[in-house]
Amino acid sequence: MNLKRHIIFVIACIAVLSTTAQNDVRPLIEKGNSFYEKKEYRNAAVQYKHACQLDSLSFDAWYNFGNALYNLNKYILATDAYDKAMKLTADKTLKANIFHNAGNMECDQKHYEKAIQLYKQALILNPKDEDTRYNLAFAQEEFRKEEEARKMLEKMNDQLKKDEKPKPSKFAEECMKKAAELVQQFKFEEALKLMQESAQKDKTVDLFNDFIQKLEGIVTIINDNKE
Repeated sequence: MNLKRHIIFVIACIAVLSTTAQNDVRPLIEKGNSFYEKKEYRNAAVQYKHACQLDSLSFDAWYNFGNALYNLNKYILATDAYDKAMKLTADKTLKANIFHNAGNMECDQKHYEKAIQLYKQALILNPKDEDTRYNLAFAQEEFRKEEEARKMLEKMNDQLKKDEKPKPSKFAEECMKKAAELVQQFKFEEALKLMQESAQKDKTVDLFNDFIQKLEGIVTIINDNKE
C-alpha cells in the first residue's frame, strides 16, 4: 500500500497557519517531519500532536499527525486525525490523499469492502491517481477472493447438513425396542399403536417409518381376515 504522506514543509504551511506568534506551529511540524523522514514515527507523532494542540485549525498538523499514527498502527486515532484534517481543507487532492490513506488502513485490517469505497471516493476527487487505482484493484481482487471463499464454505456447510443423517432420539429407540418385543409376541396392533402415538410425541420416531408401514400392512391383513 502506498501511503500518501504529503509531508508539508514550511513554505506550504504559511498559507494556512495563523500569523500570531503563539500559534506558529511551523517549528513543531518541521521537527515532526524530520523524525518522520527518519521513520521515527513515535517522536514525529509527539511533535505533530503538540502542533495540533497549539493550533487546532492546522490542516498540516492534523494530516501529518494522522500519517504518523497510521505508521504506528494506531488506526482509530489516525482516523480521528484524518477526519479533523478533512474538515480543514477544500483542496480535492489533499482530501483524496486522506481517503487513500484511510483505504490503506482498512486494507491493512483486511476490511476490503470498506477500503474499496474509500479508494473510490479518492478517485472521484483525483481521477488521475494511479496509486489509488492500483490499490483499488488490489482491494477488489482480495474482496473477490474472500467472497469466493465464503460462498465455498457456505456450500460445504450446506452439503454437510444434507449428508448428515438424522438420528433417532433415545425415546424413539426405546419405543422401537418395545414395539419389536410386542411383535415377537404377535401383538401387532399394540406395536403399531405404540409407534403411532410415539411419533406424535417425537418426530424422530418417523425414522422407523419402514417398520411402521410393515406393521400397518400386517394389521390390515389381520383385520381383513377377521371380517
